[in-house]
Amino acid sequence: MSRSKAKAKELPERAVSQAEEGFRAAAEILAARAGRDPEMPNVDLQDAGLVTLDLVKRLGAAEYAPRLGNLERIGEASPGLLTRADTLAWASIHARRKFVLQTETQSGAKVPPALDDSSRVLRDRMLRLVTYHFEDHRELGPVVSFLRSGVGYLDRGNDLEELAEIYREHRDVIAHDPKHFRATDEADARQTAQSLYRALGITRDDDDRDWSALQGELWPALKDAYADLRRVGLFLSRDESLFPGLIAAVRARRAAPAKVGDPKPDDPVKNPVPAPT
Repeated sequence: MSRSKAKAKELPERAVSQAEEGFRAAAEILAARAGRDPEMPNVDLQDAGLVTLDLVKRLGAAEYAPRLGNLERIGEASPGLLTRADTLAWASIHARRKFVLQTETQSGAKVPPALDDSSRVLRDRMLRLVTYHFEDHRELGPVVSFLRSGVGYLDRGNDLEELAEIYREHRDVIAHDPKHFRATDEADARQTAQSLYRALGITRDDDDRDWSALQGELWPALKDAYADLRRVGLFLSRDESLFPGLIAAVRARRAAPAKVGDPKPDDPVKNPVPAPT
């Protein structure tokens, strides 16, 4: 079983229910953003939702909540900031989970042999490069180890997107590698990942939703909500280790998933509602 499908299946039943509630509640938020260009996520949206919940929990704790309330009252923070982020986080978890569970990740028949071969060669070459340069890197080392564990086409697509991000962020380091670096690999990895997703396809459920497209709507909204949380958090604490950037937080969670804000079956059930827009 692929990493992505295993992760979707291991979500506790109560968290699944919360995610469904969050998705329903997010409809009003997404409607208010109608007309904005969608953006397909370049990280696992379930992980992004979970790290957003981690920030919501941190800012809602006694240490920060009263000061956050003061910021909201004087107009320095958006009213309902935590509720909005909570709603979008759970909605994102739901959309990613539905997409993964409805995608046939193990069926080789759906992926043309040429795409199978080219995507595998590209992933392996890029992975060899980042392993050579970043295996012992404090932040990226655990990510490299995680990328090695992929099984199935959906994991391969996810890995290609992650590798493309590493190439983009550290091009000055890797561009001088004469053996494995190809100037076109970053763009090719993103395009190949999308080709894999299209080849896998998704089945529609009873309400006929396109979960791939919905991820593209939720991702920019979640990014904006996370950025608002982080801005307020850094204003209140100025400790970047407590309020990391979204991509860095997702990578940290992937390296140590059990330590960063996983919803537990005994967590109190929230009832997220759309924040004022």
